[in-house]
Amino acid sequence: MSLTGTIAKKDAPAVHLPPPPWAELDASCQLPVLYFLLSGLAWLLVGSLLQFEAGIRLLCPDWWAVCPAMTYGRLVPAAETALVYGFASQMGLGIGLWLLVRLGRTPLVASGLIAAGNVLWNLALTVGILAILLGEGTGHGGLEMPAYSQWMLLAAYMFVGIWGVQTWAHHASGPYYASQWFLLGAMFWFPWLLTTAQLVVVTFPGRGVLPAITAAWFVGGIQHLWLTPLALAALYYFIPVITGRPLRNYHLAVVAFWSLALFGGWSGPARLIGGPVPAWIVSAGIVATVLLLIPVTIVALNTWPVLGSRLGQVCQNQVLRFLAVGVLCFVLVSLGNAVNALRFRAAVTHLSLNEWARGFAYLHGFIALTFLGAAYHVVPRLMRRDWPAPRLVSVHFWFTIVGLALVVIPAAVDGLRQGHELNDAAVPTAKIFEQLRSVFGWRVLGLALMGAGTLAFLTNFGWLLVRCWTPGIRSAAALFIDESGKSVTAR
Repeated sequence: MSLTGTIAKKDAPAVHLPPPPWAELDASCQLPVLYFLLSGLAWLLVGSLLQFEAGIRLLCPDWWAVCPAMTYGRLVPAAETALVYGFASQMGLGIGLWLLVRLGRTPLVASGLIAAGNVLWNLALTVGILAILLGEGTGHGGLEMPAYSQWMLLAAYMFVGIWGVQTWAHHASGPYYASQWFLLGAMFWFPWLLTTAQLVVVTFPGRGVLPAITAAWFVGGIQHLWLTPLALAALYYFIPVITGRPLRNYHLAVVAFWSLALFGGWSGPARLIGGPVPAWIVSAGIVATVLLLIPVTIVALNTWPVLGSRLGQVCQNQVLRFLAVGVLCFVLVSLGNAVNALRFRAAVTHLSLNEWARGFAYLHGFIALTFLGAAYHVVPRLMRRDWPAPRLVSVHFWFTIVGLALVVIPAAVDGLRQGHELNDAAVPTAKIFEQLRSVFGWRVLGLALMGAGTLAFLTNFGWLLVRCWTPGIRSAAALFIDESGKSVTAR
């Protein structure tokens, strides 16, 4: 990224940095970053399969009816846990570590400990998701895993967060970038959110509505103070680097950062509208959700002029296509959340499929597409090779986009009708559910396409790993096999 993308005073002297050894920097973070990205993709496939099975349960309630672990009430929280903590969080951490190394021009500190943290993270997730399927979930959204799994997850994060911050502390002298602000903010906010919610909601649950309020605050924080900053860090780096043009109105990025920090956590209580909680808490959540349009508008002002001026490049570049659709989903979902947070709109859309569709578009549209596009840029640089099957990248993109549209659009449209009919006492509930069967059918089809796209990415990724590591395996084998084909150790 050129220095024109920094925020500095006009009269500040120019900073001349020596060209960094990119290959050495990439080698320092290769192992943990690849672990995080590959683990994230695996959990994306697992989460998609769980969501697919949950969709089948809506169409065929008798499917696997004798297996309690396959009930809808257990599949949905297990899928959300796999996608939020398994896919999105690990992909975001992998991309974030690579960005800290690149922007800081310094090797990754304690890469072995970070890789160990990744192993513990996946162990905690595996135990937690199995516990949810076995009926040991907590019942709180976003905190479904039992307490012991969440403490394991927090311990695993400490391996990553502490040494990630240490990497930033060793950065080379030079300007600071917006991507670094968002990354560091997310790294400090996540343990604060998880520790507070774990203590108040799960370990030492308070009385009355306090656990519900804290759980809602946690869900809003995970969305706006953890996943969103990680995704914005990727957008603010990759868009100017790939297009070769600095972001417009870059000085406003600091406003986006602080407005996200101020209003992101408060947006969660808007989910409690109509519940038995103090009215001022819900009102504060509604106001915060609307004020989140400030960072959204700034992100649009920063990125859209660049993407619009490079429309031909966006259509041809595989990474930019993922990022451009991700930005579009971010703006549309945020606008829909702000409008539907108002009380007269929430009376119709709250607890309907329309609300579910916006959450799905946020996770699979904005977060997933941003991280997947960034991974397509990062992995070849870590492996020093291009993708072996470029066509699979296009297959992945179009399967994901078409599947996302098939899931979100019918649910968003029919969700509005569902909301109106739920408020009409004359309409039987059974009739409302029967009218939604077509929506559930489109959901299953869309999830199948998205799962096929994920398989295409995993196939491409695995193929790349085999091509890169085969020469190393042959070199290692040459140490034990002589030219005659006899084992050296047999002599």
